[in-house]
Formats: sequence, structure tokens, C-alpha cells
Amino acid sequence: ASARVITFGKNYIIVPREPELQPNEPETLFTLDISDASYEPSLSQNNILSPEEFSESIESDIRDLNEDSALIYVHGFNESFERSVVRAGQISYDLAFPGSTFIFSWPARHSVTTYLGDLQRAQDSERYFELFMNQILSTTSTNRIYIIAHHMGGRIVGAVLEHMFSIQPSYRERIREIILVAPDIEANQFSEQFATLIGTESSPITLYASENDPSLAVSKQFNTYRLAGDSVGQLLISTKVETINAGTTELSLNGHSNYTDTSSILGDIWDLVRNNLRANSRSKLTSRFSPEGPFWEYPR
Repeated sequence: ASARVITFGKNYIIVPREPELQPNEPETLFTLDISDASYEPSLSQNNILSPEEFSESIESDIRDLNEDSALIYVHGFNESFERSVVRAGQISYDLAFPGSTFIFSWPARHSVTTYLGDLQRAQDSERYFELFMNQILSTTSTNRIYIIAHHMGGRIVGAVLEHMFSIQPSYRERIREIILVAPDIEANQFSEQFATLIGTESSPITLYASENDPSLAVSKQFNTYRLAGDSVGQLLISTKVETINAGTTELSLNGHSNYTDTSSILGDIWDLVRNNLRANSRSKLTSRFSPEGPFWEYPR
């Protein structure tokens, strides 16, 4: 989305295959055998579509794949359009996700000096994320939607879903998981507003909190209040939220990671998205208890 218009499109990316992930690859994946070459993940093609073409493309994929699930990635303040497309493709590949994969890209830059400007751009992008979600939910049969948002992307997702669910409560049933990775959201706003209004007992928000997320390190220079994604000092624990203290684990969702890997949270997200396991049942997590309620820890 730019300052004045939302643009829909379809992207094609090249992602190197990983031998240990190949047994789980969706059958619909288009593979090329290129010997003696190593490729970095890259965006190979970007086709702009009208809203109608966008919706028809989604419906066509649902018919062809016989799969109506969707993965939506919303990046933080330090990702370009190209990087976010590649990141979404890698996450989708690492999760062997069987349905459609979407990104919502907003005009973010990355430096300490542009943080406050990015905060404003994230807020300005909320109306476009709502248009994007409405396009998917009102014009296609997409169901079982998994949203993964990083850092400032969590602000956009939280604010928009709260508004959408108040207008169209039935949309909530189609959102299977809301996964917030080190979200740059004020802790009280998160627990008093977003958690109670967009989380449910059967589908709580999954919150990964970090001790050392580089994006949050910038946020903390500008915020005197506690942030939901920050696990230093006090962990945010709330009803309708499953809080996972990831400690110093890498939260960038970078590179390939298989579902047994504990150096990245993707292994835990696999258990949540692919195996539909709540935190209590996920083998990589350790249950902890606090006066505020239960939380979970990821291996360090």
C-alpha cells in the first residue's frame, strides 16, 4: 500500500530447496533442478492485478488445490517489499504450507531516525490492511487463515482486527491463528484492548516475546512504556493470549528451518499451524506458572 492506494498483485519467488524439508513439500510446488548452482532466495516476478483479478486468482487456486487455507505475513518496520515477499515465501516453504500465502507490505524504512515516521506510516496503513483483509474475506472462500505479524506489523494487525471483528463478528471464525512476533504494541493496550477483543478461549493470540529483537531495541529508545513483545523485566501474561518467552532465540524467521529445529521459532510455529497444537501440547515448550497465569518458555 502506498500513501493513497492499495495495489494487489501476485509474486513468484525462487527459494532453494532443503533436503530435510523435501518430504513435506506441498505437491503443488513447482521445482527446478539446477545442478552446481547455489541460489539466494529472490523475487523473480511481480504481476499487478486488479482487485477482481486478485480475488479470481485466489478462487482459482482454491479450486485447483482443493485447499482454502491461507497464510498472511505482515512485516515490521525494517523490511522492504522485496525482502518481505521473500520472507513470506520462505516461511511458507518451511511450514510446507498447503494453501495460499499472502503478504501485506506497507512503506516501512529502517533506522533509528525514521522510527517515529514509520510509526505514523504503520498507522496510516491500517485502513489499507482492512481493505486487503476485506477483499480476501468478503470476495473469496478463503478459510482457516493464519496471520503472522512481526514488530510494528503487530500494531497494524491488532488495530484492524479489533475494528473488523466489531463490525463483522463472523470473520473471527475464519481466522484460525494470530501469531505476533515481538510486537511493538504498548503492553497495557495489548492486554486490555487487543487480547480481550481479538483473542478467544479456543483461539488465543500467540505472543512471542524476546529479550534481544533488534527492531524492539530501536522501539525501546522511543518508548517509556512497556512493550508487549519485550520479555526483559516483566513478561506480558494475559487471558486469551498464549505468551511464549523466546528469550534470546532468533525471531527474524530468517532462512530455512525445519520443524525439529529449536534455533528458530519456526519449529514451534510448525506445531501450531501444521499440527494445530496449543502451547500446552507443543513438545518444544516448557510450561511455567506465574501469579498472572501460565506462560511458556522456548529452548535457549
